[in-house]
Amino acid sequence: MISASHAIAASLAEMFETECGNTLPSDMTNDEIQALFWHLGREMLALRVTPPCWGVIIGDEVSRHRICSAILRITNADWWGRKLWCLRCEWRENQFRAIGVIHKKRMPYVSLDALNLWQEQRRKNREYFKAHELVDEDGNVASLENMVYASISNPVIRRHELMGRMEGVELVAISRSDEGVFLTITCPSRFHANIQNGHQNPKWDHTSPRQGQRYLCRT
Repeated sequence: MISASHAIAASLAEMFETECGNTLPSDMTNDEIQALFWHLGREMLALRVTPPCWGVIIGDEVSRHRICSAILRITNADWWGRKLWCLRCEWRENQFRAIGVIHKKRMPYVSLDALNLWQEQRRKNREYFKAHELVDEDGNVASLENMVYASISNPVIRRHELMGRMEGVELVAISRSDEGVFLTITCPSRFHANIQNGHQNPKWDHTSPRQGQRYLCRT
């Protein structure tokens, strides 16, 4: 996967340099930057990877900066390494779901492999936090672990902030005499690989969870 990420990034970087020629990106017009980004983006779409900021049209300095940042990312091997790893994990989960490993009666939500990877990543993060410190410009030293757990990266604090927001929304609703309604929306049967008893669903059309999420967002 590391070699693949370096190969893809190098190929896109070579295309970028070829298109730019002797012209610096800062000297290119908005239309030239946009056309260059679309050209690189079409190469990514051929790999079934949507480029970052793909729907952005350059109209001001902010949008131009976003496009330039996107070009830097898609020509970076580290970015491709993370992207390919995410695609690998998503593909693996889809395979487990297709063969009936992930369902309510066996492994709900995710596979045991994905759960173990997630737990191992959290363990590595905790070890990293313990082994590093933060130093400001005045020389003051603070534990990175304490700073992380004092921020919203801490699930407990994140939950408290969520409950605070919910209470604020409730107070606004009461002041407006609004009435709250809780709705549970699920995808149709064709989105589910298995039925409730764990058997394969004959109506499933091989739709992935990501496609199901997009369906719910449009509903």
